[in-house]
Amino acid sequence: MHLHSHLRSTEEIVRQYDGGIPFALWLKNYFRQYKKFGSKDRKIVSDLCFCFYRLGGMLQAETIENRLLVAQFLCHAESPFINQFQPDWLARKEAPVEQKIEVIDNANLLSLFPFTRELSKEIDSAAFAASHLVQPDLFLRLRPAYAKTVLQKLRDASLSFSVEGDCVRLPNNSKVDEVIELDKEAVVQDKSSQKVLDALQHQTPNSKLQAMRLAAAREPGDGHRSNYIFSRKRRLIIMQLFKNKLR
Repeated sequence: MHLHSHLRSTEEIVRQYDGGIPFALWLKNYFRQYKKFGSKDRKIVSDLCFCFYRLGGMLQAETIENRLLVAQFLCHAESPFINQFQPDWLARKEAPVEQKIEVIDNANLLSLFPFTRELSKEIDSAAFAASHLVQPDLFLRLRPAYAKTVLQKLRDASLSFSVEGDCVRLPNNSKVDEVIELDKEAVVQDKSSQKVLDALQHQTPNSKLQAMRLAAAREPGDGHRSNYIFSRKRRLIIMQLFKNKLR
């Protein structure tokens, strides 16, 4: 497939997706249904899609194709789509997002995130909006019994990473599934989720409180959001959130 075909395919995907299920799962099913996409095609089209959705509410009046190109420009320093279809933007390809956006007609960075007025005063609204255009790093939660093994495997594979407690940060494109046994030696989990109970545990340094967070999978049509279980000695408190109601 050439660049025009990738754009057309991505535009069709964006038109079809209705938000009924998580996009990553929907896209996987889409590729399974349409066998014309090779591995390289899937990678390129996936990137086009995810960059497109990073634009949020920006340039809603523009065509999907134009927004796809804007997304490539804002999310990447190098993109074959910009090289071919928007060469005038290349002079700022490595510039900060705030400078890149100056060459795009009618673009407003703050329109990317629709709730800037609800942000705390301490938060820089423009910087916060711009952060949505950056692909987050990959985070692993180490299984205690395999921590040393995982770190050694990552070193042996010459992967760049940093460690904070049981949390390992790597570039998002790191192929960790080819290096370690995911879900056995380590689990893919964002840093915020890993740290969610730190404050609670620090407040009870001398207690025997043990806390565990369970993020339950959600089935389509199921109102189940998540479970938090805290156990102290023989007492068990279970909090379940169903459809945003605490029961």
